[in-house]
Amino acid sequence: MKRADIPPKKTQHKSNIPTVAEADELAVRYFEAKTSDEEENILRHFLCSPAGNNRKYDELRAVMGFIATGRNLEQKQVSPIKNRTKNRPSKRRMWSAAAALTAIFATGATSWLAFTSAHPEYLANACVAYVDGRKITETNAVMQQMYGSLENVNHPEKELTIENQLGAMFETLEQE
Repeated sequence: MKRADIPPKKTQHKSNIPTVAEADELAVRYFEAKTSDEEENILRHFLCSPAGNNRKYDELRAVMGFIATGRNLEQKQVSPIKNRTKNRPSKRRMWSAAAALTAIFATGATSWLAFTSAHPEYLANACVAYVDGRKITETNAVMQQMYGSLENVNHPEKELTIENQLGAMFETLEQE
């Protein structure tokens, strides 16, 4: 057999990176759409290697990148029906959440009722006042103290009008 009759060998490199000549041949075949998936992977590895970092491979790099991006988008894209159901929670999840919230509310309400029935003084002593350092818990006495404090606050010396308020403001200025 003559040397010309021997078909070209596939790349036998351990790292799967072809030589520059083999990469050029693969690039031509790639643009003619005659490469296999394995050969395209070999070509991708070459473009990532230092030997593939040449300006003459910019077009090949751009086209392969564009196609890879398109494939990724196509794989991520789902049908409109699946997309709709994916974005909203399932009925089972909603019912589970509602049941959990109901259980939490029921537990809290039961605990509160049990505590207040075991300690009735917390509900009975809702009115508490401290007068001269003494604690008063009798409702009538606390209410009397509250009304007395409010009366002391609510009785102004003069009737509140704009003239009285402005006069009071100017009196303090004149005093200084």
